Amino acid sequence: MSLIPLRCTVCGGSLSKETLQCEYCGASFILKDESTILPRNVTACPECKQELPQDSIVCLKCGKILTKNEKEVKKLVHLQNKIRDSQKKMRDNILTEMQIDDTEYVFTIQRYGNGLWVVTDKRLLAAYGKSAVTEIRYEDIVELNLYVHPEQGMFFVNFVIGIFAETFSGNIWWVKIKVASELVDLIQERIEKILWFSANHALQLSEKKIKDPEMILYHLRLKE
Repeated sequence: MSLIPLRCTVCGGSLSKETLQCEYCGASFILKDESTILPRNVTACPECKQELPQDSIVCLKCGKILTKNEKEVKKLVHLQNKIRDSQKKMRDNILTEMQIDDTEYVFTIQRYGNGLWVVTDKRLLAAYGKSAVTEIRYEDIVELNLYVHPEQGMFFVNFVIGIFAETFSGNIWWVKIKVASELVDLIQERIEKILWFSANHALQLSEKKIKDPEMILYHLRLKE
């Protein structure tokens, strides 16, 4: 038993572990652990003790299903199975070219010409033909930049389309391809909608700037 007395976070009054209600101001609490209380409008995951909104159906940290509603449980398990199938297909698609750790969640795979680009929850990966794989980890990224620039030739104009990461050690190209002028709009839109969006999304998630429903599914990917 903890020797630390429980105090009301509203008025500072003593709390009884039996009632968890302040006798001075009436505020009601729940017990997270032996010495930590939470207001009644939040709860704690019974498995990992993560603080969560009281109506949470799944823990955002460990993926434990919290709801007792039969339909919601079935839906979450169904989504979990879909994610497993999707992850297996994507991993099989890149197995011969890149080593993806079993703990990594693959958001996107995109191919164009001899280029292959992968977005996971830990890093950005790129490979061109038989060249070495380029890896950019999110903790090294300052920001991502989209690049579209004409390149004048002797008889025609090509465009260079790419995404580069400004890192603490300099700029690193992640995506860089040349396209003919008649294809630039199509390829630019494809890169922006798929790779640019996915990479920025993953970067923001890594910095905990957003909480997205997809991350619930991510945490459920291997959770039985």
